[in-house]
Amino acid sequence: MDKRIAQNPHLEAMPDHAGPHYDVLQAVLTQNGMLEEGAIQALNTSWIHQHDEQIQRWDQQAIDDDDAAEAQQQQQEEEHLTKVDDMVTLKSVSSLKASRNVIPDADLSFQQMSMAKNALIPLMAKYEWTERAVNVFAQFFTLLEMHPHWLHEYGERALLVYQA
Repeated sequence: MDKRIAQNPHLEAMPDHAGPHYDVLQAVLTQNGMLEEGAIQALNTSWIHQHDEQIQRWDQQAIDDDDAAEAQQQQQEEEHLTKVDDMVTLKSVSSLKASRNVIPDADLSFQQMSMAKNALIPLMAKYEWTERAVNVFAQFFTLLEMHPHWLHEYGERALLVYQA
């Protein structure tokens, strides 16, 4: 399966292949007998080709996302309906509410928060969150766990409420 494209390629502008950042690539191309203008054009053409492919993949990804969201919405609607004696009825709200064992994040102990964090970070990677997002969350929890407020009288409660 192809990896998801995280940023919209429609918003990207072609880089200046005549600029100093591309001197090395230009040099490689001109060493093989290509003129500098030809090297720049080759880099532009290569970028355009790759960019067009990214746009096609992005557009298909958006279509697939819409289809998946529609299918999920339909599945949720079907799950909220039940058939009794050949009649379609709505399920009761009580059968759909969250477990009574759920603890709000602000009410977690430090140990529970740490366990949740240790489960969350690997799941973020598993479900293809961007590497940057995973790193930001990991850094947030690391800084939170090392924060000097843990040593204050109400520091633990304050930091646990903050992370919630």
